[in-house]
Amino acid sequence: MQEFLKAGLISESHSPYAAPAILVKKKDGSYRFVVDYKKLNLITIKDSSPLPNMEDTIRKLGQCYNYFSKLDLKSGFYQIPINNADKAKTAFVTPFGLYQFNVLPMGLKNSPPTFQKVMTDTLKSCRKFSLVYLDDIIVFSKSFDEHLYHLERVLLALQTKHLILNPPKCVFATNQIDYLGHTISQRHITPMKEKIEAILQIKEPRSLAQANKFIGALSWYRKFIPHFATIAAPIHAVTNLTKDKRHKFKWNYAQSKAFHDLKRMLITEPLFLHYPVEDVSLMLTTDASGIGIGGVLQQEVNGEVHNLYYHSQLMTPCERKYSAIEKEALAIYKCFARMRTFMLGRNIILRTDHCPLCHIMEKTVRNARVDRITHLIQEFNIDKKFGHLRPISPPEGPFLLIGIDFCGPLKRTPRENQYVLVITDYFTRHVTAIALPNCAAETTAQALFNEYFCKYGIPAVILSDQGSHFRNQLMDNIKHLIGYNHIYSTPYHPQTNGIVERFNATFIPQISKLQDTQNNNWDEYLQAVVFAYNTGIHKTTKYSPYELLYGHLPRLPITIRPAHFSFAKPNDYFEQLKKTLRIYHQAAKEHIVLQQGNSKNVYDNNRLNPQYKIGDKVLTRIHGNRGKLDPKFSPIPKVIIQVNHPTYVVQDEETHVSSQVHVADLRPILIA
Repeated sequence: MQEFLKAGLISESHSPYAAPAILVKKKDGSYRFVVDYKKLNLITIKDSSPLPNMEDTIRKLGQCYNYFSKLDLKSGFYQIPINNADKAKTAFVTPFGLYQFNVLPMGLKNSPPTFQKVMTDTLKSCRKFSLVYLDDIIVFSKSFDEHLYHLERVLLALQTKHLILNPPKCVFATNQIDYLGHTISQRHITPMKEKIEAILQIKEPRSLAQANKFIGALSWYRKFIPHFATIAAPIHAVTNLTKDKRHKFKWNYAQSKAFHDLKRMLITEPLFLHYPVEDVSLMLTTDASGIGIGGVLQQEVNGEVHNLYYHSQLMTPCERKYSAIEKEALAIYKCFARMRTFMLGRNIILRTDHCPLCHIMEKTVRNARVDRITHLIQEFNIDKKFGHLRPISPPEGPFLLIGIDFCGPLKRTPRENQYVLVITDYFTRHVTAIALPNCAAETTAQALFNEYFCKYGIPAVILSDQGSHFRNQLMDNIKHLIGYNHIYSTPYHPQTNGIVERFNATFIPQISKLQDTQNNNWDEYLQAVVFAYNTGIHKTTKYSPYELLYGHLPRLPITIRPAHFSFAKPNDYFEQLKKTLRIYHQAAKEHIVLQQGNSKNVYDNNRLNPQYKIGDKVLTRIHGNRGKLDPKFSPIPKVIIQVNHPTYVVQDEETHVSSQVHVADLRPILIA
């Protein structure tokens, strides 16, 4: 109190108002003096001036800046004087009498927007190289000399308004900085280490307040965690309670498992997001389950996939009643809405595993809800895919090339299974499906080793998507230890691993017909559905996967016992089996090649596939923020200097700067 009086922050009062004063403990063990203005806030007219959007603030830093400085104001609110007529309203009671503030106090509902307006106005001339969120100022530059100039400009602006900094909390000219709960660097953004450690220290909740505290602490970092909403669903189920039902809070096994799964993901998932690169298309992959929707925004840069943003959310009870196509369309819309600032003016490749939505912007869907969503996302530039289909050459025999993929998350079963790891042999089309509780890297590696490698041997090549459950350090170590090649499908071509994708689309409807919906026991019927698939005649090979694998038909309950050979010794059986499999495999390979040709013709029918040669002049697509009426392609011609269709290297004739461009981003210059 004496310090406040001496500094002129407060003065004695005779006001009719009186609010209680309290002390709030800070991180360093000291106390902050705060007044409880709850009753005053109830009768205060709200200042609706918005605070800066944190997502936009952080995203602006993703433009390859090399130097950062963070400035912190010393007791920022207390540097803003208030009108004499309003001072009496801030009066507060202490054991030493009644006092009132002469400066902007903490606790008033309009203090943050008022302070933000002052800071925004102070630094309006520096907005190209600085950001301010309340009393946290960040200055960013691409070179050191430029950074010194920017700092001088910001400090002069603060000096003009007589604003004082707090030197111990300021950081100058560093390559990495903590800001708004995140660690910002030139390459990517990560959660602050201290914040993650604090979340990991939270004990398992035993009350509604504790559960809300955990979810609240974690929610700010949900953009780093795939399937966050689905994993956290059991906790949300017991926290979304009305006032009259809060006494029914229960923390059971499902909530405990979700609690530990979320904590585990904080230390096992690659918790960093890249900044978007201006001249590369964005790829949005969306999906919907029975309870939630989500998506991931990515870019492929120099052959490496960069994750930019994860989004997931639970559906409302009404939305859960939507049809499959409506749920998938809802996932697309929600992701576009959430990631709008990333995607406006950018070229976007949309990926969905729901075939009727693959051409959502080109064909009319006879569904009012889907049609409405299509109109809502028309402001975005969704690219048409370019390039003809290039089929994967069929392997020479079984288990040389396998495809792996995850299906899920599905509804959690009593056995705690929620995902299915699907493994398909590209030659025989034989499928192995494994029900798993999660899709973490450790779970994936263990299932692949125990349920496949130890039963069928080591494949020569494994094909998968670029999900973190397949592309991680653990899987790399296993690959080098055991000895196989792991290749990844390109993010914008799910057709690369289409065989696995097709099985996923087949088995979901079958499972839904067989399972007991009340007990949700789909994993009890999984192997029966897989066996039915493996014993059915495959359209491509003209044989069943079982027959191509084992050389004979399985004995089924409904079949008459077939005629079979008798063998005096194992060697005779082995020789006959070799002859049989040789015939089967040769015929199957011919059928695969024939079917691939047919599929290619259908796929390529309406596809553009321009071919260029060295020396051709082309125009390149303009990426980044662009108005709807602005040209899509640069008017400056470039020359092709290297060909590796569908990728080309082009060079500017004046600057001689070269870049690698996909055929989708090129247009020929037609010379009459």
